Amino acid sequence: MEPLARNMAVGTAFCPEGDATLAKNPHDKPIEAVAEEGEVLLDGPDGMAESFTPNAAKRSAKHIEQAAKQAEQTGKSCG
Repeated sequence: MEPLARNMAVGTAFCPEGDATLAKNPHDKPIEAVAEEGEVLLDGPDGMAESFTPNAAKRSAKHIEQAAKQAEQTGKSCG
């Protein structure tokens, strides 16, 4: 399991020191999503682009919502 996933699984915040990818200011623009040819296509900041199966997209959306709720409760973010 990746370090981020391992920390998310136990419900702890993950802000590694010195990791420029996660430690920079969080994005304030949401990811755009569209359905095309049976896939869910995501388009996000900094060139983020990915495609998911419908099932993986639904599960990811649940994980994102859970993490967002936790972040709102703790009031902390990396950056």
